[in-house]
Formats: sequence, C-alpha cells, structure tokens
Amino acid sequence: MGLSPHPSSFKDPDGGIFTVKGEIYRYVFESYKPNFDFFISSGLYSELVSKALLVPHTEVDPTSVDQAEKKLYRVLKPQVIPFISYPYEWGFEQLKAAALLTLEIQLSALEKGMSLKDATAYNVQFNGTKPVFIDTLSFEIYEENKPWQAYGQFCRHFLGPLLLWAYRKHEIANLNLKYPDGIPLNVISYSLPFKTKFNFSIFSHIHYHSKLEKKLGTNSSKKLKELRLGKTRLVAILTHLKNYIRQLKAGENASPWVNYYETFSYSDQAFKQKKSLVESLVNEVSPANIIDIGCNDGEFSLLCAEKAQLVVSVDSDASVVNNLYNKASGTAIGNILPLVVDITNPSPGTGLNNQERTSFLKRGNFDMVLALALLHHVTIGNNVPFDLFAKQLSEIASSLIIEFVPKEDPQAQRLLVTRKDIFTDYNLQGFTKAFSKFFVIRQQHEIGNTGRKLFLMQKHA
Repeated sequence: MGLSPHPSSFKDPDGGIFTVKGEIYRYVFESYKPNFDFFISSGLYSELVSKALLVPHTEVDPTSVDQAEKKLYRVLKPQVIPFISYPYEWGFEQLKAAALLTLEIQLSALEKGMSLKDATAYNVQFNGTKPVFIDTLSFEIYEENKPWQAYGQFCRHFLGPLLLWAYRKHEIANLNLKYPDGIPLNVISYSLPFKTKFNFSIFSHIHYHSKLEKKLGTNSSKKLKELRLGKTRLVAILTHLKNYIRQLKAGENASPWVNYYETFSYSDQAFKQKKSLVESLVNEVSPANIIDIGCNDGEFSLLCAEKAQLVVSVDSDASVVNNLYNKASGTAIGNILPLVVDITNPSPGTGLNNQERTSFLKRGNFDMVLALALLHHVTIGNNVPFDLFAKQLSEIASSLIIEFVPKEDPQAQRLLVTRKDIFTDYNLQGFTKAFSKFFVIRQQHEIGNTGRKLFLMQKHA
C-alpha cells in the first residue's frame, strides 16, 4: 500500500492524510508517539468518540504501508464524512456550532492533561447537521502554566467571523475564503463598530488582542512563550468564551427570500401537487445522495431526507440556509447538510496549487439533482444559457428533477422589471431542446394551472 499524500496534508510535521484506491487514511510519525499514546491512554479519545465529538478511527498495520520520509508509528483509517464542506460555505449557526465544539473539546482535553495545538475551523466537518472534529493529531500533552497556543487561531477562525456576521452581516464574514488561516485580528477590529470597544468580551478577545499583536510584532512568539497562565484561569477564560459565543446571534439581513413561501406563485392545491410529484419521482429513482440546488428554507430537502441517505442543500442566500440548519437541527432528521453556495459561482479550489481545498463541484458524488423554482434565476437572473446550465447539472449527477418556469410567471417577470428582455430562447421548446443534449426526458408533469412543468430527466449513457 503506497502513500499518496492528500493535497491539503503537508503542514503537520507529525503526520498527515493519504489515499489508497480512494480510501482515506491518516499516518502518524514516530515524532508524535508520546502525544498519541497519551491521547489514547488518558481516555480522551474514547470520551470524545463516545460523545460523537471526534471522528472515530480503526488502526491499520503500519508495516503494510510503504515507508515515507519519516518512520511511521501508526496508520489510522478514520470514519468517512459523507460530504466535505468548508467554513466559507457554512451559515452563522454552523460556524457557531463548530466554535462551541472546538471549545468543548479543548476543555475536555485540559481535564485529561492535554490541549489542542490547532484551532482552525478546517478541523471541523459536518456529518449532516452535527459538527465533528476530524484532526486526531491536534492534541498535545498540556504543559503547566502554558497559554493556549491556538487561542489566536481560534479568534481568527471563529470568534472574529462570528462577530462580523453578528454586527456587519455575512458578506464580510465571507472573508474566510480570502484568508485561509483565519481573518486577521486587525481586519476584524477595524471592521467592527466602535461601540464594540465597550463590550468587555469583544474588547479583550479582539480589539486588545489585535493591539497586543501589533505591539509585539516579530517578537510575539517569544513574548507569548514567556507568559504564564494557570490551568484554572485558562479554563475560566475558555468557559467565559464558550458562554459568550453561545448567546451570539446573526445580524438581521434584509433577505428577500426568507419569506419566499408566503409570496410565491402557487395556490395551496398546486403546491401540494408539486410536493406529491417530487416525492413520487424521488421514490421512482431511489437516489442515495441528493443535492437540492436553490433549496430556500428546505421544504423539499426535508421531504427528500426521508428517502435518501444524504441531502446537501445549497442556496446563495445565507439567511435561508441558516434557517434550514436551525430547522433541520431541531428534528430527528440528521442527514441534511445546508451550505451557502451560489451554483453560478460555486466555491473554487483554493490554497496551494488550488488543490488544498477542493472546489465544490469536485467534492460531490450525487445520484440526483433537485432544481426547483431555480431555472429562471440562473438563466434570466444570471444570463446563463440553457445548454450551459444543462451541461453543469449533467456533470453533478445522473438524475435530475427540474422545474420549468415560463417567462410569463410572476417570479420570472420580477427578474425582468429592471432589465431588457434579451432571452428570446427562454421558452419550453428552447428548454427541452437544450436539456435533451445531455439528458433523456423520462417524465413531465403540469403543476396545477401555474403554467410550470416538472421534469424527470436521466443523463445520457
């Protein structure tokens, strides 16, 4: 079994991730042996796994793996996360849940005589609606009176973005995409309203922290090593931080889509028919993994979650994604993953060689695309021709349920109020002709007297 390092796995000197025939493994070098052994013997690993806070693993015989540059101590096979997502695709409540998870793990680690050496948001993934820590090599033996070395990283990755979202809406918090190691504290401090300087928690963790970093400059690492902070005080600080983050709320955003189902074009009868049709078509295909593009508050994602193993629900509007996460988290349905993604501008590959973080469209392995009440937004709202959109959808999944919205529909007309109608091919004939290049149309159904049609399509062999 030869090592094929994952493109994102090159920063940790104690180990990393590699793949063999599509299977994910984590290798542990001899240099991490004392920390790994203590992690297991202290009971911290079993405690975190039992609480579903850490992804579990099984061990593989290291001798079966070709030796790397450093001697292997352990080879771990972690439980697979169904779909990998990144912090710049999460809603406010997801980022908040990931922050609270990280603090809870750090507090548990301190009780067992360990500490997190990393507090990057990329160490957290979502298994449906549940956040889980994935980096088994982030734990180190705690040194008495030593400050938490990952504190600054936690503020850059979690606290700062959450505060920006709370005070300046999500557009600024999406700086997560620009800054892979977290938004710099000076950027956060500058961006927050002046009044936040009178909030003790924000002042101490962001404004003063930023000022201290600037003052220390290049000597910051040396100065931090000289600081002494007892465990009791450290626990008190982390507990205060956890309680403060727990009460944070996303800033109000005047989203036009939050109350979509109160203003849409359907009568109650037509909407019930649409739900019945979608359910019937999903049952016919029996897909394991579904992506619901333009999910809004997840009315149809929730319906599909009862039929599939996983539903990834994406929408460009962070407010509706946040609402869906809250709704799904409050139910027994845990196999929905809501993400903030614009399908006309999906998350790109980022990091070293644009491979450290995989682009959104290359991460999925879906059986079905659900594209309801979306077509007019993509083609009229974003000037995307039918055939290009059809090609994109055919590369995502083999089955497609798509709703055709005629140009005369009130929702389509709203998009044309302030622009010239240049969409001469936007009609049923143009739609079916373009999509037939990539799909076979299996079924089509009228949705009441709305003029809209629901199509079930299968990708060409």
